[in-house]
Amino acid sequence: MSGILEGFLVIGVVVGVGYLIGRAGVLGPSATQVLSRTAFFVASPALLFVTLQAADVRAVFSEALIVTAGSSSLACLLYVPIGRWWRRRPAGETAIGAMASGYVNAGNLGIPIATYALGSAAEVAPVLLFQLAVLTPLFSTVLDVVSSSGEHSSRMRTISAPLRNPLAVASGIGIVASLVDFHPPEPVMAPIQLIADLAVPGMLLAFGISLRGAARPGSGSPGRCCCRSW
Repeated sequence: MSGILEGFLVIGVVVGVGYLIGRAGVLGPSATQVLSRTAFFVASPALLFVTLQAADVRAVFSEALIVTAGSSSLACLLYVPIGRWWRRRPAGETAIGAMASGYVNAGNLGIPIATYALGSAAEVAPVLLFQLAVLTPLFSTVLDVVSSSGEHSSRMRTISAPLRNPLAVASGIGIVASLVDFHPPEPVMAPIQLIADLAVPGMLLAFGISLRGAARPGSGSPGRCCCRSW
C-alpha cells in the first residue's frame, strides 16, 4: 500500500510542477501541445516497446485482457439503448456516447499511473491494445458509415487506423519481439530507452500545465486539456 501511495505522490508532485510551469509561462503558450504530442507520438511508443519486448507476453494476453474487453464492451452496449431510445440521440451521437462510456484514458494518465503505482507500463498494455485495435476502428467505422458519403478509400483509412497509431504499432512490435525472444543490442536499445524515459514526465508535466486556466469541474465552461492536441 505504501508503494502505491508513494507512486501517486510522485505523480502528484510532477503534475504540480507542471502547473507551476504553466502559471509562470516559462515554456510559452504552446507548451501543453508540444509536450503532449512529443510524449504521445515519440516517447510513449518507445516506452511501450522497451517494456513489452522485455516482458512476459502472457501478462498482456491474460485475464486482464478478457476483463478489459468484457467491461469496456458492456459499458459501450449499455449506453446504446439509453442514448438511442431514452435520450433520442442521432446515431452518430449515440456512437460517440457509447465510445465515451467504454473508453478510458489509458495513455496520458494510464501509463504514468501503471508505471509508478503498479510498477510497470506493461500493466496498461491490455487496455491500450483492446482500445486501439478493437474499439477505435469499430467506432470510427460506425461514425464513418453514419456521417460520410461512404467512400471505399475513407472506410479503408478508418479500418487501418490502428496501423497508423504509434502506440498500437509500438505495442505490436514489442509483443512480437517478446514472442520470438528478440533482444536488440545495447547500442540500439540505449537511445530508445533514453527517449522512453521522457514519456511519463512529459505527459504529467503537460497535464499539469493544462490545469492552468482550466474550468472548474461542473462549471460548464470549456477548459483546456492536454489530450486535445493528440
